[in-house]
Formats: sequence, structure tokens, C-alpha cells
Amino acid sequence: AFLYTYILRRLWIEWEVFIKLRHEFLIDGDTSFDRRPSYMRKFRNSVMVECIPPSHRSDKSLRQVFESLFPGQIQHAEMLIDTTKLERILAKRQKLISKCDSVDARYKYMQWYDEKHQKKKPTEPPIVKEGGYCCGVDGEKTLALPYYENKLRDEDENAQELYDYIVEARLRNRNDSFVNRRTDSLSGSKHGTSPGLQELLVPERIQKLFGKEEEFFSGTGIVEFKSIATKQTATQCNLSGQSYWMITSEAPDPRDILWVNISVDRRVTDIRNVIVQVLLFAGLLGWGTINTYITSIVNKAVEGAGVKEGFLYGFLPVGLITLILIQIPNLFFALAKRVIRFKSLSKVDEFTLLWNTCYRLTNIFFVFFSVSLLEAVQCFRDDPDRFITTLSAGIMRQSTILMNMMILATGIETMLQLLQWRSIIKNTLCRPLCHLNSKSSRFVSWLNECPYKEQSFLFGYFAPVLSYGLIIALIYSFTAPIMLGVCTVFFWTA
Repeated sequence: AFLYTYILRRLWIEWEVFIKLRHEFLIDGDTSFDRRPSYMRKFRNSVMVECIPPSHRSDKSLRQVFESLFPGQIQHAEMLIDTTKLERILAKRQKLISKCDSVDARYKYMQWYDEKHQKKKPTEPPIVKEGGYCCGVDGEKTLALPYYENKLRDEDENAQELYDYIVEARLRNRNDSFVNRRTDSLSGSKHGTSPGLQELLVPERIQKLFGKEEEFFSGTGIVEFKSIATKQTATQCNLSGQSYWMITSEAPDPRDILWVNISVDRRVTDIRNVIVQVLLFAGLLGWGTINTYITSIVNKAVEGAGVKEGFLYGFLPVGLITLILIQIPNLFFALAKRVIRFKSLSKVDEFTLLWNTCYRLTNIFFVFFSVSLLEAVQCFRDDPDRFITTLSAGIMRQSTILMNMMILATGIETMLQLLQWRSIIKNTLCRPLCHLNSKSSRFVSWLNECPYKEQSFLFGYFAPVLSYGLIIALIYSFTAPIMLGVCTVFFWTA
């Protein structure tokens, strides 16, 4: 009774802290925002419009459509440009700059080293192989610095030429659609038909290599309203009565937009989302089989080594499953960002949160049964009483495995988060093995900066771990009191 009273008291204290912060957020919004009133007004009154047909892909056409729906309520309307080609050139240019700086820093360090040790032989300039086959095999040797400088100059010219073209075309086509209108109308456009398998499954870059026409404007735009009430009306109803035509949603935070995905059609994104989720659900059905297979194989290997009890027998299979659960969010994150191609990081995080939670909670169920979900459903349909009896027996029998999982979650997952393991590994490997005096300032800056996934709190990675621990604590709160102590240590650490 004392333990439960203490837990409820701690929950009440945390709730008092949370509700105060929640009220401040609802009044003032995100404090990390630009606090200028004009910026806040633009963000709060804006919507993102997707599935804009080619016949309406201009600032003037987009504004006319929304002016006809909300007369006198439109402050500004603007189409977003497909700049993926320019971004690829700039990314290639940045790699050349990094290589050039690295070679230059290494060469200057060797000159200083030779001069310090009074070597009579002059320092040889760095060499690179130009052309040839893969990775410069059989290529012609040339001086590295002039080679990279010439390459960089070419990329500068390409980037400047494309940038000038974008600016000129943006100004020229502000009031007229950039593409031919011959096949599009309000009632029928290519956005009203389903995309083919090529558009769904083949990457856009490969499609362009085989002659796909590259459009200047993407199918996405931003519309700013004069009032929040009108903006909310636009986001909560179907404006045209048609599917996949002028779909409106809350404009994401500019820091949240994934610009590399901004030109992807909404219909393609939704269909890919369905396909990926079906595949993940199929994997969820078979997760129990995988779990059981890993446990049996590891236990047989441990028993073959002559160990039938002790640390290895109890923790090794649990440790392997825990490592899989730690890494599996990376798969979900990559699927959402690079396959489905959501337009905002929040959508990617939401997708990761959903499936990471599903796999973790399903893992608890499979630990109880040690069978696949299909076999469990079949057992429940054939004999419900036997299903309940098996479940109760599994809960008591597998308590040790789940306790080991909570111990490992405390000692591995939460501790790795606290230690910021990505930064530790990067600095542990690079600083002793690399001579920093021979590295460029860009490399040193990269070494000192925080890794991408440690710069913000991604719910899809961290929140499911807490749900996992909470469910286990609730299940064993009365049947195995020692589990409460283990879960308390886990939550205190987390």
C-alpha cells in the first residue's frame, strides 16, 4: 500500500509540472520559434496544398482557385519549386570541397613535418587517379589539388547556371503555368488517375534517366489566409468534392519540412504507405516465429557449450532480441523517409512511433506464447478456455525473460541514450586514429558537432521503450512484485 501511494504521489507531482508547461505551450506555442509577430502569423495562417494539377501550377492560378472558394480571405499563394537537381549538384559540390580541403590540409601538414625534420627531399604533392574504371582503377595519375579545383569550378558553373535558370523561370512563370495545359482541366487531370507501377516502384531519379519529363513546379504549394478561422475551415473539408485534388493540410514548421521529398505526389505517397504497412503487418504476424527461432538456436548453442544455466543461458537470447528491437526503428525511419517519402519529419517520426510500438508490444505477447500470432488466433478460435489457460501459464513462466529484458533495457537502451553513444563512438574511433593536425577544419567541425539523431528528441525511438516498460510493470505488478522494483529503476534512469 505504501509503495502504491508513493507511486501515485510521484505521478501527481509530475502531472502538476506537466500541466503548467502544457498551458504555457497552448498560450505561447513553441518557444524555439522565431518570435517575430509577422513570422508567427504567417505560420499559423498557412496551409500546405498538395495534388495541384499542372494546369493550376502557378502562383496566380493557385490564388484564383482559393479566392473563388474563400473570397477576400487570401493573403498570399505560392507554388513550391522542384529543386532536386540543384540540390544534387550542391551536394556533389560539397563533397568536392571536403575532399579538396582534406587533401590541402594533409599536404600542408606534410610540408611542415618535412621542414621541421629538415628533410632535403621536397614534399611530393598529392596524386589522384582521374577516369578509369570503378574507384579510379587504371585511371591516369594527376595532381590532386588542381584536379579538385577544376572539378569544383565546373560544379560552380553548373550550379550557377541552374540557379539563374530557376530564378528567371520563377519570375517568368509566376502568373502562368510552366507546363502544357493540353491534357488537364478541373474535372480531369493526370492527378485524377492512378499512378502506374513505374511511378510507384521506380525511383524518380531513374525515371528521369529514361526520359521522364522534369517539371519546374512541384505539385505542392503554400496558401496564407488572413485569419485562422478561414485556415481551419480550409483544412477540415474537401474543397473540390474530388479525391486527390487540391488537398489541404496544416503547413509544417519550415524546420520540419523534408525538402528532398517535397515534389513527391500525394497519391504516390499514400499508395506506397499502404504497401509498406501491409508488408510490416505481415512481418508482425511472423515476429513470434522469429523470436522463438532466435531463442531456441541461441539456447541450443549455449547448451552445446556445456552451459545449461547462469548468465549466458538467461541473458544471451534476450540480449540478441533486445539488440534487434534497438535497431528496428532505423528500418522504420528509413522506410518512411526514403521509400514512402513523407514531406515532414513529424510524419516520419509518427510512422516510426506507430510501428516501433507495435513490434515492441507484440514482442511481449509472443514471449508469453512462443508461437506466431496466426497460431495464437487459431488456438483462441478452437478453444478459448485453453487459450486463457495457456496465456496465464505463459505469463508466470516467462516472467524471468521479461525481467531480463527490463534489466537490459535499463543497462543498454537508457544508458546508451544518456551517454550519447553515437558521439562517443565517433570521437573514440576518430581522435586516436586520426592525426587532427593533418585534417581540415571541416573534419574537426564534423567531429565536434552532435550527430543528427542526437540533436532532437524523436518520439519514434524513445517513447515505445517507455510503453514497453509500463506494460510489463502493469502485468506483473501483483503476480511478481520484484518486477516493480526493476521497472522503477528503469523509469528512474529513463
